[in-house]
Amino acid sequence: MAIGPIQEVGGIFLGRAFGFSSIVQSGRLSTMNSEAVGTLTNELLTMAEKKSYLKAVCHKTLEDIVTQVSADEFGDHVWLKLRDKMKQGWDSCSLDTLSLLLSCRSKFPDIVTKKFLKKHWGFPILGEENDEKLLKTTLDTVQKTELLLEKIIPSALAEGREISSMWNGFGEKLVEHLPEKRAEVMAQRQLLGVKVASKLLYGASTEQVLDVCFSPRMAGLIFHNITRKSDPLVAAADQLFEQMCHQLKTDNESHNILDLVEKLWKLEASLLEKLNKSSARVDLVTSTNFTRLIDMMKPEEAETYSNILMAMVKGKDKLEVMSEQMPRKAKQIETCLRQLQHLSTSNQGLQTKVLTLFLRLAYFHVDKKVKRHNKKSDRDSHFLELLFSLCQYCQELLSCESVKPVMEWSEAMQEEWSKLFHIVSEIKKLQSDDKDVKNKNSAFQLLLMYLGIQVFSDYKTTSEILQDVYVCYEKAAEDKKKKNASNESDEPAWVEVLTEVLLHLMSLQSHLGRVVTASVFRFLMDHITPRAVSLIAEVLIPKKRRGDDAGGAMVEGDNKEDDEEEEEDDDNMDSDEVVDESSDDDDEDDSNEEEDKEDEDEDMDEEEEENLEVDEEFRNSVRQALGAAADTGDSDEEEKELSDLSDSEMFKLDDMLAEVFRQRKKASGGKKAREEKKAELANFRLRVLDLVENMIKSKRCGDFLLMNITCEKEGNKNAANESGCFGIFEEILSKVISKKQSKPHFSFFTSIIEINPMLFQSFSKSLLSSLRDETVKVYNQTLCCSILTSLCKRVDDKTESEGVKKMKKWMKETAEIVSQIVGNIERDSIKTMFMKELLQLMLALQARHDILQEVPEGTKWYRKEKQEEKTTL
Repeated sequence: MAIGPIQEVGGIFLGRAFGFSSIVQSGRLSTMNSEAVGTLTNELLTMAEKKSYLKAVCHKTLEDIVTQVSADEFGDHVWLKLRDKMKQGWDSCSLDTLSLLLSCRSKFPDIVTKKFLKKHWGFPILGEENDEKLLKTTLDTVQKTELLLEKIIPSALAEGREISSMWNGFGEKLVEHLPEKRAEVMAQRQLLGVKVASKLLYGASTEQVLDVCFSPRMAGLIFHNITRKSDPLVAAADQLFEQMCHQLKTDNESHNILDLVEKLWKLEASLLEKLNKSSARVDLVTSTNFTRLIDMMKPEEAETYSNILMAMVKGKDKLEVMSEQMPRKAKQIETCLRQLQHLSTSNQGLQTKVLTLFLRLAYFHVDKKVKRHNKKSDRDSHFLELLFSLCQYCQELLSCESVKPVMEWSEAMQEEWSKLFHIVSEIKKLQSDDKDVKNKNSAFQLLLMYLGIQVFSDYKTTSEILQDVYVCYEKAAEDKKKKNASNESDEPAWVEVLTEVLLHLMSLQSHLGRVVTASVFRFLMDHITPRAVSLIAEVLIPKKRRGDDAGGAMVEGDNKEDDEEEEEDDDNMDSDEVVDESSDDDDEDDSNEEEDKEDEDEDMDEEEEENLEVDEEFRNSVRQALGAAADTGDSDEEEKELSDLSDSEMFKLDDMLAEVFRQRKKASGGKKAREEKKAELANFRLRVLDLVENMIKSKRCGDFLLMNITCEKEGNKNAANESGCFGIFEEILSKVISKKQSKPHFSFFTSIIEINPMLFQSFSKSLLSSLRDETVKVYNQTLCCSILTSLCKRVDDKTESEGVKKMKKWMKETAEIVSQIVGNIERDSIKTMFMKELLQLMLALQARHDILQEVPEGTKWYRKEKQEEKTTL
C-alpha cells in the first residue's frame, strides 16, 4: 500500500480501528478462527502504539474481545499477544491498560496468574502498596478518568479493599493543596478527588461517610465560601455534602449534629495553627454548608450550641478554639454573632437571649453581670412582647450603677427615654377586644419601641421623629373619644402625619427600619385616608417638571438644582481648558491662532456671564490666586504691566487658578454626585413600594385605588392628562383603543370600572367616538362595546341630577349608534366576537327602562314605531 499524506494515513488508521470495533461488537468474533482473533489482537495493539489518539478505542475493543473469546483462544492467541505488553507493569501503564489487565484477570484468573501479577505488578494489583503508582497513573492519564470511577475503584472495593484505606492512600492525595501547581491544574485534580470520594461513599455507612467528609483536606473543599455556582468543583463538593446530609437524616439517631459542629470548629483552629505563616484561607465555620449543617440541629442542640457561642463572645472559650491573635479572634467573635443571629431567626426561644446580648454589646459597658427579671415569661412571647422585653432590659441596664451606655448619656436623653418607656408601658396595659383599636395600639407600640432602640445610636434624628409620634398618639387617643364627632379642622389627620413619619423612616438606609415601617403601616391599614394614599403616590409618581422626559417617575424633583450644577461643571471645565491652553502657549508659530481662539472663548464667556451669578466666596478665591493681577483695569499702562510678567510667573498663576477651579469642582460634586443622588432616590422609591404592597394585599385595596382616583378627578377637573391613577388609566385606555398598545386586556378596564361606574362615565365620549368611526378596527370597536356594556349595567340613577342627565345623554347616543351599526351590518362581514359584544350592549340598553323610557329618535326602532302609529290611525 502506497504511503499518502499524513491526513490520509491517519484517516486510514481511524477507519481500521472503528472497523475492528464494529466487527467485535457485532458478534462476528465467534465465526472467526483462532488465528484471525490473534491477528486482530496484534493489529489493535500495533495501532494503539503508533497512534496515541486511537489508544482508548483499541483498548476498549481488546476488552470486548477478552469478554467474548474462550479460555483456549484467550490463552493461545490473545494473551500470547498481550503478555509482552503486560510484562512492562506500572512503568508504562495507563488507565486503559490497567482496565484491560483487570478484565483479563477477572475473566481468566487461571491464565493471568497471581505469580505473574506479583512479579510484574504487585499483588493485589489495587493494594495499599500500589496506591502511589495508581496515583501517578491517574495523574498521567489526561482522559478516561471515568475508567477510574466506573471500573477500577469498584474492582478495588470488590476485592475487599477498605474505604478508609482507599481514601487515605489514594483519594485524599488528590484533594491536597499544592501551592506549586497552577490553579487550573489544581482545580481539576481536586475535582477528581471529590468524584472519587463520592464513588467510594456510595452505599457506605454513616461512619465511613463522616470519616471521609471530615478529613482535613476534604472538609476544606466541602465547607467553602465560593459563590460561583457554575464552578464544577463547587458543584461536586455541594453534591457530596448533600450525600452526607442525606446519610445523617437517614441515620439521625446515632449521630449528634452538635458533635460534628464542634469538630469543625476544632478542625479549623488546628488548620489555622498549621497555616499560621501561610496565606491560605480556612473558612470552615463561615461557609454556607456549615450554616446548613447548623439548620439540621434539634431544638435542644441549637440551644446548647447558642450557649456555647454566647460564652465564646463573652470570653469563655468552652471549645478551646479561640485564637490569641486579636485580628483572628475578632473574626471568630464576628462568626459567633452571625451564627447566633441565624439561630435566633428560626428559634423563638432563643430570640430574647440573643437579642439582649446584642443590645448589651452594642450600646452598654457592663462591669459585672446583670440579672434579668421575668426571663422565663418571654420565651414563647409574641414579637411585640419580645421588643417590649428588650425595652425592659434597657430600662434595667440604665438603672444599674455598674452599667454605662457606650455613648455619652445626657439628662435630655434620659428624659426622652423615660417618657418613651412610660408611654410604651401605658399602651401595653391597654386591653381592648376591638380589632381596630388593638391594631392602632400595636402600631404605636411597635413604632415607639423601635425608635427607643434608635435613641442609643442617633439621638438627634430620633428625638425629632418622636415629637411627631407623640402628637399623633395623642390625636389618635382623642379620635377614640370623639369617634362620632365630625372633624372640620383644616389640620391634617394624625394618620397622615404618621404616614409622613413612616416615609421619612423609609428614606433612611436601614433594613430593620424598612421592615418595622411596613409592619406599622399594616397595623394602620383601617385608618388610612385619601390624603395618606396621595402622600405615598407623590413619592412614586411626582408631578412632571421641566426637563422631565420620564413623566416624573423615578426622576429627581429639583431639576433646577441639577441644571445649575451642570452649568457649574461646564464653567469649571471651560476654565480648566483655558488654564491648560495658557500653560501650553509656548509655540511662537501658532500664537496668532491661539489668540484668536481665546478671543472667541472670551466673547462667549462674556455672553454667558451676563446670566450667571458668581459665588462671592468663589470670586474671592480667584482674586486671591491672581494676587496683584486681579486688580487690573482697562488702561494701557496696566496692560503693559501685565505683559511684563515672566513665563514662570504666568505658569505660577496658571497652577493657582487650576487649583481654585479643582476645589470648586470638587465642592459642587459634579455628575457623580448627581448620579448617586438619583440612585438613592430610586432606592427610596423601591422601599416605599413595600407600603403599596401592603395596600394591595389588604382588604381595602379597591378603596385605596378609588380614593386616589376620586381625589385626582375632583382636584383636576380641568387637567385631562394630569399624571396620577385616573390620568394614567385614561391614557392607557386611549392607547388601547387607538391600537398603540395591545395590553392590558379589556377585562382589566371592565374590572376597574366596577369599583365606581359613575366616576368613569367621562370615558363614554371617547368610546362612542371610536364606535362611530368606521375607520376604527373591529377589535377596538369590540373593546368599546365591552366597556360601554359594563357602564350600562352598573351605573345607577341614585346620584345628583347633573349625573343623571349625563347618563341619559350618553345612553341615548349609544342606542342611536348601535342602531346604525346593526342597520349597516352585512352577512358576509359579520365578526363573531364583535357581534357577541354588540348584542351584550343591546341587551344592557334594553334592560335600562329607568333611563331609556322612550325609544331614542333616529333609531330603526323609533322609525318602525312611528310607522305603526300611522298605520293604526
